[in-house]
Amino acid sequence: MDMYKVFDYCILSRDDKGHWLASELRSKNYNVALIDLSESFGPWTKEDTEGPFGMMKSPGLTPKQWAMWSESNNAIESDRGFCVWLKSGPIELKGPNYSFQSKQYKALDLAESYFLESDGSEVAKVQELNKVLITKEFRENWIVQLGHNFASSIYYPNFSSIGPRRAFPLFYNYYFREVSRVSHEESLQKLETLGLRVYRSAKLSDLKLNQKNIEGMEVSTGGLSEFVRSENWINLLSTDEIEFHNKALSTKIFKSDKIEAQWVWIRYSCKYQDGEVFESFPKQFLMIEDIHLPWTHANFVQCHKNETARRVDFWIRIPRVERFRKEYLKEQATQIKFYLKSRVRNIQFEKFEMPVEMTHPFEDLGPSPFAIYEEELRNKIQLNNIKNFIFMGPEFDFRLDMGYRLMKQSRFIENILNKGTEEASDSEIHASRDGENLGTGVTL
Repeated sequence: MDMYKVFDYCILSRDDKGHWLASELRSKNYNVALIDLSESFGPWTKEDTEGPFGMMKSPGLTPKQWAMWSESNNAIESDRGFCVWLKSGPIELKGPNYSFQSKQYKALDLAESYFLESDGSEVAKVQELNKVLITKEFRENWIVQLGHNFASSIYYPNFSSIGPRRAFPLFYNYYFREVSRVSHEESLQKLETLGLRVYRSAKLSDLKLNQKNIEGMEVSTGGLSEFVRSENWINLLSTDEIEFHNKALSTKIFKSDKIEAQWVWIRYSCKYQDGEVFESFPKQFLMIEDIHLPWTHANFVQCHKNETARRVDFWIRIPRVERFRKEYLKEQATQIKFYLKSRVRNIQFEKFEMPVEMTHPFEDLGPSPFAIYEEELRNKIQLNNIKNFIFMGPEFDFRLDMGYRLMKQSRFIENILNKGTEEASDSEIHASRDGENLGTGVTL
């Protein structure tokens, strides 16, 4: 590669967070580089970094986004839609049982009309709908509360989760991917066929500032080092991830300290054999033991069934400070199995597997890829006086699911095309200058 080439946009990404953004910028004739930092975060499996949320096929996604998300992986539809399994029984938001259940649960009718009316509407419309729903009793609005709470990047109590931003759209067709390292590599290869420069298994060594701009970064990959130049740098990592990756680099970019998570998602799993009771389970169900207790720990378990691998994953939200405490992790495993047995008495757990945090310390893994923050701390993130560093980290995402991130990236590109990079900077698409609070100017 020409060592003096300057990219228009260079994207710092983990896993596939920046793949669609990179391809879309390239389709607009920008010279784009993707720096894939996934391997610098230790022995995570692709199942761990895929997360618990899946994808709702809602009108907010473009056909191109849907194709990129689903085609490199085996995207499987949950034929019963989003399922919630209460002690009283399952609630399925799609399929033949829904019409009967909607008559049984008043909260379902209210929630369906809310989600179908709010998704794709302007923010002002969503806020008006939210004001109406907030006045309802919890027994009437708990499913709407669930939509705002489930994938939120901010911690809210279950009874006060309805907020000013868009909820996870529970009533659309629901999909999950069966991911692998092979599918990740195939996605990177597709980006290269589009004319992007991809830096695999990369590490950032240093950066060079030229007045108030990042002129370039030293990138190591495959035993080689290259000084990569770019007019603009788009960062999709959290402040915590950047500091873990390279603390010296983090201090050059940020004036403020990293923001640590309050809660994180972790994954348990269980293998099953042909003929076992797991075969009759839906492809997804959210097991809530008591809707009135906090939607955390083993009271709130998101379950995915991977039929190819004959495995069920169990995701729970836990306090960050408990993430590596082995006794706590064992207690939660016991609770998950107990709640499942209370629903299905003959269920077996012969190959129940603990989270990766059980066997690897923070020094190996780094921050969780699915972190939940205290709202007031997010506003404390400050950049050093750098003009061309665009901070799009998860601290400023209102949801953690990929569907939200893709819609946010769409709006970002619209602003770039409508205003140009320089004017877009004045609308806070770029990280704000002189240590002011950051933002992308993208409201969803």
